[in-house]
Amino acid sequence: MQHLTDRLRLMAEQMTDMEDARTIMYAVNHIEAARAWKIRWAEADEKLHKLHAMYDKLLREYNEYRKQHGD
Repeated sequence: MQHLTDRLRLMAEQMTDMEDARTIMYAVNHIEAARAWKIRWAEADEKLHKLHAMYDKLLREYNEYRKQHGD
């Protein structure tokens, strides 16, 4: 995907029609922003899964403690 945005940016720099060049750069900026958000969402999703696993572990330990020591 980076290769595509680099090619589009180069193409926009070489264009004489500024309106078309602005349109291409607008698209490039949105593609790059979407890529950044995709990475952020993936990181957040990974952290959420880790947090969920920690919660499950703590809940199991708590339930085991309650079984051993009564309510």
